[in-house]
Amino acid sequence: MPKIDIYWDLRATIPERHTGVGQHVIEVIAGLCARNDVDLRVLLASDQTELWDVQAEAFGWESLDSVVLPLSNKGNRLLYGLTSAWSLDAICAGRDLVYSPMELILGLKRIPFINTIHGMPWFEKSLPLTIYASNRYRWERLKQAWFFRRCRQLCSMSFPVSDYLQNRLVQRFSFDAAKLHSVYNGAADSFFESQEKESATQNQERPRLLSVGGANAFDGGAHLVQVAQILGEEMPAAKIWIAGDRHEEPWNSQLRSMPNVAWLGFLSSERMIEEMRSATALLYVPAVESFGIIGVEAMAIGLPVMAKKSAALSEVMGDAACWFSPEDASDVLRCVTKISSDTSLREELISKGRQQAKRYRWSNVVERVVEGFQSVLSD
Repeated sequence: MPKIDIYWDLRATIPERHTGVGQHVIEVIAGLCARNDVDLRVLLASDQTELWDVQAEAFGWESLDSVVLPLSNKGNRLLYGLTSAWSLDAICAGRDLVYSPMELILGLKRIPFINTIHGMPWFEKSLPLTIYASNRYRWERLKQAWFFRRCRQLCSMSFPVSDYLQNRLVQRFSFDAAKLHSVYNGAADSFFESQEKESATQNQERPRLLSVGGANAFDGGAHLVQVAQILGEEMPAAKIWIAGDRHEEPWNSQLRSMPNVAWLGFLSSERMIEEMRSATALLYVPAVESFGIIGVEAMAIGLPVMAKKSAALSEVMGDAACWFSPEDASDVLRCVTKISSDTSLREELISKGRQQAKRYRWSNVVERVVEGFQSVLSD
């Protein structure tokens, strides 16, 4: 039974509010805990012990042993990101492998280290040019490029969350493909369980399009504005409902001035399921997406997806989405009309979506993670 130490930034897994990265961490740890072929122990930053107490109780991790590291979370990031002067070999002595389900680095010389890479958003040229070329994004690219170089130096293997991301790491940063192992993401069982209930509401006269994330650059704020403008002029009965609270200018102000846009704020998984069940379609137009958890959740529950082809979305959703161009009015109207009024196409998208989503259960992700462990330990 391999002895695995696991380390992550616990701020990403706060129970009442976490992003897709946090969901990945929670689901993978829960899956590893449920197995009887892995001996798991937690490494804690010195300033996150209180967070651990809360999360261990919330997620049922109390039985896991933990070791507190000498440095804070920020201190660990700086030490192992910038230097090779120290290692954790003494603290992790007797363990077979150290693993971070996040984009973090720990210094180890004799014990293998694996991390997960969730994206390289600052390098996606699908972002608006003014954003991509900004000083802030240039600085973020410098930092992320440094991190990837350190990954190549210090990691026995890295786990990208999609084949798209794996290929980008090889092509853009010269990663050795043999040291990359895609593990993907998933949808919670609650989304799949909802399949047995009545299909999501179909509204022919007043289409209700659900967008998740917010009015920001990464989630396609510019594309949301385009679609809202087209629908406002050509299909005023249709409405876009935006879930999430990551809003940026100028898209936030532009969308708030439009009468066919409504705001839901941040939603729990339970509320997200409710909103998906009352929606006509998921409107999915991100500028940056290295996997697409929300698309898988929609497909799992039986909500048709109308999406813009970008980054990893083609890989994850295949032919189970109605693909369209946000800047093309006829394309937008074609997609909305077919999903809301063409019963045959709608049922076809629901059926294909459910089949596609089955590939991305969290249990499959955990199996992929364990396969990666075994590959490193057998070398």
